[in-house]
Amino acid sequence: MKQKFFLSLCICVGFLFVVFSIYSLLHKTSEKKLVHAAVDPLAKIPIGHYLSQGDIQQAYRVFHDQYLTGGQEQESPRIVRWVSPNTFIFLQFDRPKASEAKKLQFIGLGEKGVYCSETKPDNSFTHFVAYDAPHYDQVNQLQPGDQGYWLSFASVGSFTYDGRRENPGIDYQYDLMTPPSCGVTKYNAVTRITPVSDRRHRLLLALMRLGQEA
Repeated sequence: MKQKFFLSLCICVGFLFVVFSIYSLLHKTSEKKLVHAAVDPLAKIPIGHYLSQGDIQQAYRVFHDQYLTGGQEQESPRIVRWVSPNTFIFLQFDRPKASEAKKLQFIGLGEKGVYCSETKPDNSFTHFVAYDAPHYDQVNQLQPGDQGYWLSFASVGSFTYDGRRENPGIDYQYDLMTPPSCGVTKYNAVTRITPVSDRRHRLLLALMRLGQEA
């Protein structure tokens, strides 16, 4: 009787040992999977790549819309694509010409406007350029009320630009300009481009003042 009891006890202990061993093995395997997931949480996210020369050439073919006039059209450091009557998106490479560009530096947004603090869309729009000029280096020779575009820049990488270190994200310091106040309190969306030669853009300010109480 004692021998049967002892044999049964051994069988039970052996069975429990096997069950415990299997449980431990499964638990360790699960822990390894969890540790691997914690160490490499992005393992399944697709890996990106830099734009190839072919990609860059294609970008210049797609972003080919005109946004400047007066003779400066071929001097712009950026290429644009209109997405609405008043808004365009742009790309800015390390070199302005398609044959020389090697790396994309900035993407951005351009919005029609006038050179007045009241018309600045928000603080991400740091720079303003006149739409009409004989040379691109004159687009910043501005007077209050001049028409053109507010530009917002976002860096797509880490590099040095104009003596500053760029990192991915909106650049709130890109050629930062402080526009003058033009005495208006509300920006009416009256940004139709008119020839600078006849200075009718001064009427824009008057129209904006009429909308103060709107």
